Amino acid sequence: MSSAVMIAVDPHKASNTAAVLDPVTKILIESARFANTADGYVQLAGFAARWQQRRWAVEGSRMSMPGRITGSPRAGSFSSSAAPPA
Repeated sequence: MSSAVMIAVDPHKASNTAAVLDPVTKILIESARFANTADGYVQLAGFAARWQQRRWAVEGSRMSMPGRITGSPRAGSFSSSAAPPA
């Protein structure tokens, strides 16, 4: 079983909310909201860096954020909640 936390991101037009879940219990460890700006992305990356082993789940990632998340998920595995476009 993986010991990597799951960082789930819910992106919106003005902000991105990140929730960190325990890998075993799935209990919320911490959550935070970041502006959907370059500075907000840097803050999100810094927030996520606190957990060395992490996996990502980004809602609608294949449609709404493909270019904006490439920096942080390289340190962990990436999963998508969206089906591929038809």
